Amino acid sequence: MRHILLFCTTIACCCILGGCQSPNRGHVPDNKALAEEALSQAGKNRVELEKVLRHYQAPEDSQKLQAAYFLIANMPGKNTVTALNHDRYRCLLAELGALTADQKADPQVDIIRTRIDSMLSASPVSYVIRPDLETVSADYLIRNIDESFAAWEKTPWHERYSFEDFCEWVLPYREGNEELEDWRALALTLERPGEDMLQSIDSILKWGIVLINNSGLDYGTGILHYPLPLTLSDMETVGSGACGTLTQYSAKVFRSRGIPAGMDFIPAWGNRSSTHAWNSIILPEGKCEGIGYQKRGILVMKDKVPKIYRKRFSLLRSDVLYRFRETEDIPDFFSGYDMEDVTTQYHMRVADVKIEDLKSPGRLIWLSCFNNTSWVPVAYAEKHKGCAEFRNMGCGSPIRKGTEIGNNIMVDRKTDPPYIGIGDGIVYLPIFYLKGTKYPAQAPFILHTDGMSERLVADAKHTQKVILYRKYPQHEQFAEFAQRVIGGRFEGANHPNFSDATILHKITSVQDHPFQSHPVEQSGTFRYLRYVAPDSSFANLAEIRFYEDTVLLTGKTSGTPGRLPANAPKALFDGDPLSYYVTAEPYGTSAVLDLEAQRRITSIAYCVRTDMNEIWPGCIYEMWYWDNDWVSLGKKKALGYSVEWDNAPKGALYLIRNLTHGKEQRIFTWQNNQVVWW
Repeated sequence: MRHILLFCTTIACCCILGGCQSPNRGHVPDNKALAEEALSQAGKNRVELEKVLRHYQAPEDSQKLQAAYFLIANMPGKNTVTALNHDRYRCLLAELGALTADQKADPQVDIIRTRIDSMLSASPVSYVIRPDLETVSADYLIRNIDESFAAWEKTPWHERYSFEDFCEWVLPYREGNEELEDWRALALTLERPGEDMLQSIDSILKWGIVLINNSGLDYGTGILHYPLPLTLSDMETVGSGACGTLTQYSAKVFRSRGIPAGMDFIPAWGNRSSTHAWNSIILPEGKCEGIGYQKRGILVMKDKVPKIYRKRFSLLRSDVLYRFRETEDIPDFFSGYDMEDVTTQYHMRVADVKIEDLKSPGRLIWLSCFNNTSWVPVAYAEKHKGCAEFRNMGCGSPIRKGTEIGNNIMVDRKTDPPYIGIGDGIVYLPIFYLKGTKYPAQAPFILHTDGMSERLVADAKHTQKVILYRKYPQHEQFAEFAQRVIGGRFEGANHPNFSDATILHKITSVQDHPFQSHPVEQSGTFRYLRYVAPDSSFANLAEIRFYEDTVLLTGKTSGTPGRLPANAPKALFDGDPLSYYVTAEPYGTSAVLDLEAQRRITSIAYCVRTDMNEIWPGCIYEMWYWDNDWVSLGKKKALGYSVEWDNAPKGALYLIRNLTHGKEQRIFTWQNNQVVWW
């Protein structure tokens, strides 16, 4: 049943990407007065900042003077984060940059993460935070202003933009809390093939895509463990980055060439953990196009998006967060007071949500999404008379497919999230903060794609049986891996070339659980055993176990080489379902086990590729339901490939965890005797 009590929703479909304008467009703050206010906080460095203003007193420098006022006015809250043992970590970046592409791509060993964690253990970081107002030199600001104007005035498109656009999207001297450097000059030395032929307003997007596609940087999450903000030169040294650092890098490369560029963020996904970031090219009249670190610059969004924000350089002084910055707890993501809601600039279904009967202290209410371990705030609203209204909340509908360049380049290849059994909509939990701690302000609710809200309230008086076969939804790629092994076969032989091969078992179907065991009915003894993968499968098998009665047989492994060292045939016999055998070639793939003596084979067990998010025998699981907090329904040891609880309150939001191993876990509801993941 879909309840709408305490919730009022209005459904809307956002305008096509590129058709919306910034809500702040046209509002020009008094940057001179704001700069004077900022200078009062600069301490001894006020002298340096005033040098910048005096430098641009000539009439022909009037715009540069206004640019200086803009930068100084919006400098409060911007800092450089550095480390006392800075040199050791710079050496680490050089070491990471020297790794080969294969080393970085090894799926079994995140070598970048391992090296960083080792350094952190041996030499913990001591941070120093230096406010820009107190440390930025006059020479640095003057050089940044002059270089940004020089790049801007060379472009054929600059006359189609406002001066405010230039200040916001080209002029800024930093993107985050990184150490300051002359990144504009460095970025201009990073020539990209073909970009000199694209400098026209009609190809500004193509130019941006050329810059991204030819960056030479690899995507990798291991660098997220690096404890310091990365500069552009750091990124060039290490040669890889995650979405956030790649976005900062690209913004600098764009701006160095006079391309107005933004950085767009999702604070939390609506159906899984983590965040996301990408670049947006700001077009004339406030329009925009998002581009991603993907082939052809296509921005791929397959997961559910609750909110999208664009990081500005200017402080959003009219925003409710800024007004209550002294009295309310503000989460880190929003604490720069520079995140502008641009959700409506992307073509996705949204709805307004009004939450009533709020009795929380303070003035701010937040909507949060579950990131597998905790609730992460994604949107905020001011409370009035016990009510809070949230505008343009994502409903979980797919981002609609657009063209490669123009209209909308946010592309969802299959129009659905890449997980099996996902529900229709996004689960939100209203929360408030008190002394740095999050508290629920209302029951969680599902905002469905039709804009209706369904509250999830546990009914302890009425319970139900819940039977679980997984603790996390299955990713579609693992379902595909399972399909690939159909047609694979296990053979035994006594000649190493398998000229006398006997088929012991053939895989004819995909089972519910990745680990399967089958008896072998063929008589005889064999020294050589092998798995012959079907064509086009690239093997994609995780584990093989040959038994003689209850004895696990072992031997020497060989076969078609793996795609990477960790994917070699030996991965099939290491006892770890998380390691796997994958080849670079799709045809003629086989893995051989030499027993070194003839043995009788009575059964074969195998496991297709898995993330071990299924229920596994011997593991301890605990299930919770939500009732103003997570309430345990007890722990269960799995005796087979499922676990069940008889006492689950109806109507609730649930969560299951594997206490034995693994990290991934996901909220779910129980509908029509089956799990629906959120």
